[in-house]
Parts: sequence; structure tokens; C-alpha cells
Amino acid sequence: MLYLVMPTRQMYWTDLLGQDVLDYAALYGKDLGEVDWWKPAERSANDDDVRVALRYGIASTAGIVVDAGHMAVVHRPDSMRQTFRETAAIRAKAAPQTEAVERFIDDHISPGWYESARALDIRVEQSLTRSLAEAEKDAREEISGSAPVDALVDHWKALRGSIPEPI
Repeated sequence: MLYLVMPTRQMYWTDLLGQDVLDYAALYGKDLGEVDWWKPAERSANDDDVRVALRYGIASTAGIVVDAGHMAVVHRPDSMRQTFRETAAIRAKAAPQTEAVERFIDDHISPGWYESARALDIRVEQSLTRSLAEAEKDAREEISGSAPVDALVDHWKALRGSIPEPI
């Protein structure tokens, strides 16, 4: 999947292509902004999207085209946090019933069940915390691991796109 990031911060996408097409377009000087396969994205580009585009994209007359995989890495921590919040809300709502069932199982079927479930909850929470920390590290590395391409920065400025600070 590719994104077309425009200087107005509008974004478009296509699922027809990937990094190979970007490499081909860059090698042969093709303008991917001129093709008609782009569909409007559900959101506008934020500063991190522009940072990623300036590091990994290629210039087009409409903006910068970038492989969506780079953006996915940067947005993964936010997606994870959202999923964690939604899951916590569902669990909180179901907590009284869940606890009643676990206590029943502990009392009548499998002694130690309740404490085992609490220990599992702690291990799961620790694992989620580690996963989020790893995703945050990956996102930071994706943004800072490669310097912005000077030609893309110049191209972006020529299109009157704003440069995020820090770049």
C-alpha cells in the first residue's frame, strides 16, 4: 500500500502497489502523483506522516509518495494504546460478572483458579507494557533512523508544504 501525502496535509492511498513500485518510479523518473488510482484517505497527514514521507518517499507533482509500511510503524503505538483503552473499558464493564464466575470456579470446580487468573492478568499486563515500549522504540527509530532527504525537503517546500519541527 502507498500513501500520497500532499502539502495541504490531505492524504490519498492505493493498495495496488508497494515499495517495488516506488523503487521503479524513482529509478525511471515516473510521477506517481499523476496516476488515477488514488483514493482519499480517512485522515489527514500529521507531522509524523510528513517526517516519514521526507525520509522514505519519492517526489511527485502532487506531493510525496511513501510506502505505508513506514507509517504503520510510526502509528502502531497509538493504535495499541487505543486498543488497550477499548479492551480495558470492556473488561471493566464485565468485571463483576467475570469475578463472580472465577470465584465460583475457584470455590466449586478448581481451587486456586481465582489467584491463577489474577497472576495471568499481571503477566498479560506486563507483556502488553513491553510490547508498547517496543513499538514506541520502533516508531522513534523509524522517524529518526534516517535523515530527511534534502531533495524531498526542497520539493516539499517548493510545493508550499510546512516542515514539522523537529524534522
